[in-house]
Amino acid sequence: ELEPLLPDESWREGDLDAFWQRLPELDEPYRRRLEDAREVGRRLVYLAQMTLPEVSGEAAVPPGARVALEALDPDHPAAANRGTDNLFAFTTGRYRDTPLVVRGQGAGPYPTAGGVLADVLRAARQLG
Repeated sequence: ELEPLLPDESWREGDLDAFWQRLPELDEPYRRRLEDAREVGRRLVYLAQMTLPEVSGEAAVPPGARVALEALDPDHPAAANRGTDNLFAFTTGRYRDTPLVVRGQGAGPYPTAGGVLADVLRAARQLG
């Protein structure tokens, strides 16, 4: 299940200038969502979640995947994520009450530049 950040396919039509001119249309709907979340002490996060069937077959939530803008409680691991960090939180039978969290630097200028430089050096070595 996917909740896109853009409301419909019409946003894919036209050129980049048309997109930037139209973008303020989204200010009010997103401002309302942000205010609604803040009123109940939550934080808006674009979150991907995957639920796998439990080995026991007693899954409380049906298996599936969802990507959406979510209003998260402050104690949710992703609510504290900032900037370009990546975060994976595993809630399992062993980590039910306190998820296992893996967090690290994601995209950004330095990791991207390092990756591009590594690709250039690898190509130069291969070309001799």
